[in-house]
Amino acid sequence: MHFQFVLKNKGRAVQAVLGGLARGSAVKIDAREAEPVATAMVVVLTYWLSYEYVCNPRKALEPGKRRGGTGARRLPRAELLMPYLEPPARDHLHGLVAPYRQR
Repeated sequence: MHFQFVLKNKGRAVQAVLGGLARGSAVKIDAREAEPVATAMVVVLTYWLSYEYVCNPRKALEPGKRRGGTGARRLPRAELLMPYLEPPARDHLHGLVAPYRQR
């Protein structure tokens, strides 16, 4: 039950961020789309490291080989937000994630 509470609060927080980005004109998202996008982002935020572990468990267990950094830098999966970003914000986000994609 506690984890459900945590997930619900994560969803509210992500929706609040989306709302703030929309008010700031960085994101153009219909209110009907905000909740499903926020939910998808919460799922990715919550389960990304588990996904990476399942994809390559041996590497995850080797000292110095943890891939947590790749998961952290992909959160909240920019691709989920890209379609809703206004062009200047989209260009800015592409610039922010570019160095990580080159690794």
